[in-house]
Amino acid sequence: MTAFHEVASALTALEKRAQVEAEQARAVTASTDAVQSATRRYRGGLASYYEVLEAQQLLFPAETQLAQIRANRLSTYVQLSKVLGGGWTLTAAQWNGLQAQNQEQEGDAMQWRQWFVRRIGVLLGMVVVLAGCTYNAAIQRLSPAEQAEFALYRHVMTAGQVHTYVAQPTAAARTAYLQQLGLVQRFQALAPLDQEAIRSGLPRVGMSADALLFLWGEPYNTAGDARRYAHWYYLGSSFAQSSSGYHPWDFGNRVDVYLVGGKVEGWVDVSPGGGIGTGGGSSGN
Repeated sequence: MTAFHEVASALTALEKRAQVEAEQARAVTASTDAVQSATRRYRGGLASYYEVLEAQQLLFPAETQLAQIRANRLSTYVQLSKVLGGGWTLTAAQWNGLQAQNQEQEGDAMQWRQWFVRRIGVLLGMVVVLAGCTYNAAIQRLSPAEQAEFALYRHVMTAGQVHTYVAQPTAAARTAYLQQLGLVQRFQALAPLDQEAIRSGLPRVGMSADALLFLWGEPYNTAGDARRYAHWYYLGSSFAQSSSGYHPWDFGNRVDVYLVGGKVEGWVDVSPGGGIGTGGGSSGN
């Protein structure tokens, strides 16, 4: 009876750990997809590097947990083989000693992985800050008129386009480059009130979806069709969105923007805990 109970327990544990491993593998796959998506958005100039770091900070612990779960499952296989008498020759004392040694090694490996993830996080954070400083220094070298011009178009330019814009030898060449990209024509095609809102840095109810892109850039996530009914989600707060062209450290809140028929109906700030903060506009206007 004891042997039967041990086999049944090992089989039950093996099944449960296999299910947990499958669930964790799906979580790792989702986190990996999120990192790849954030990386593509960053390389395309549609997101700051903070978004990549945030995704990686979720992926690394998930991978570590998956490795631990997989090790536990394999250990259960060994336990099952032992209770079935599958050629097992170790004594109980030897088996316990081997288990203790493996647990110690796994603990050392876990500590090393945690140390590595922390150091990588610090290093990447420093890279982001230095990149932000370099960006701001390059913009500050522009004349006030050029900075005002750049402020109109920075959110609809990719990182590569910004680099090329700043590298132009003269102010006339920079303006010509914006025309070459079609951004000047795109801005001029907006309604006068939308152009005024972009210059002021403040959104308004009724502004077009394209005008919102000029004002706040690409959202980090969307749902629905902006031509009909959609939600656009921005990181940060509605008060800080337009204050700086490069703010990867701007996090903590989320702005939910509601669009109907390609127009902004309203927006609301959501706190990290899910609470509703300040809002703007009103549905149905």
